[in-house]
Amino acid sequence: MPLEYTTYFRSVIAFGVVRVLEDEGQQRAAIEQLAIRYAPQDSPQHRQQAIQAEWSALCMLEMELHHLSGKQAKELALPKGE
Repeated sequence: MPLEYTTYFRSVIAFGVVRVLEDEGQQRAAIEQLAIRYAPQDSPQHRQQAIQAEWSALCMLEMELHHLSGKQAKELALPKGE
């Protein structure tokens, strides 16, 4: 059972143009950057094995960002304790 029911929220909406990365070099560079960002402790060898294991199913998209819009509930913006 939840401690409370709430309407707290955070959201972001992105507007832009999306394209499929078809160049293998661009795909590799992009997936490497993501892997390093989200698993920085991983070894280069393990990272390469994981990428290679999923490579055939990989589809990389790139978004040219035109505008971002975000909002959050005022309760989330207040300093803790208020």
